[in-house]
Amino acid sequence: MPRLCLGENGFIFGQPWHDIYEKEQVLEFAKKEGFKGIELHPYYQSYTRGNEERIRKEYAGYGLEIPCVQAGTATGMYSPISPDEDVRKSFVSLVKEWIEFASALYAKVVTLSPPTFTPDILPAGYTHEQIVEVFTDTCSQLIETAEKNDIVLVVEPEPQMLLNGGFHRKSIEDVLQLLNAIESKNLKILYDTTHANVLSRGDPVGFLRALRGRVGWVHIADNDGTLTPYFLSSKHLQFGEGTINIEEVLEALKETCSQLEWLQIDTWENTTPFETAKKNKKVVESILKRIGW
Repeated sequence: MPRLCLGENGFIFGQPWHDIYEKEQVLEFAKKEGFKGIELHPYYQSYTRGNEERIRKEYAGYGLEIPCVQAGTATGMYSPISPDEDVRKSFVSLVKEWIEFASALYAKVVTLSPPTFTPDILPAGYTHEQIVEVFTDTCSQLIETAEKNDIVLVVEPEPQMLLNGGFHRKSIEDVLQLLNAIESKNLKILYDTTHANVLSRGDPVGFLRALRGRVGWVHIADNDGTLTPYFLSSKHLQFGEGTINIEEVLEALKETCSQLEWLQIDTWENTTPFETAKKNKKVVESILKRIGW
């Protein structure tokens, strides 16, 4: 059975108009609720080389492994589709450093978000497919470092970001363009049930099957087909509040991605992240037991 992980990201913007939760509060909760791992976020943990042993010991003190490091914020710092080659090089350099940081923590996965659509970072005159090509080329420059450090780099398609299909094709076409161009086993997709539900217009299982097993990390929550008001990301809801049949999704994951060692309970931008994480964990555990995974 895959082990369950908790994402630190869900406790940063879960209540955007209130105080942010303290890291110790999140880790105590994860320990109490029996989570086995944590996906790191740079807001809570600076990705500074040389501190890896201290960080490992700190999280181990809560009984938590660090299987995954989130590097999505790198996209906001340096656009991987910038018309400025130096900006793209800075992006590659930063993510390479974070890949090495993750490896030193004994993590196996680094997540990567595509860039958002803002006029100042889109190359003028490029078609949507050409912009995906630029992003793909930038990602390809990370593969050697990922392979050397035994890290799987997972790209997370989201509704408000590149790889959403633009205005004239399906998101899965963008995703497959990326995967077909980079065949390395060290590049896979982060399958988030909520994003898949929105991007596929209600067919998250079909989106999953189209990936043909190239899934390296999973975020789990319910979704009702709508977006959050703050970051325009997919709503991450308690199961029962949305339309996702999570048992069908987990059955499909078991069938197509049985090698997965972790599933992350995600509460991104949820206003009650502790309650939602606790309830969704119980739902997922019950289903995993029922389907024999």
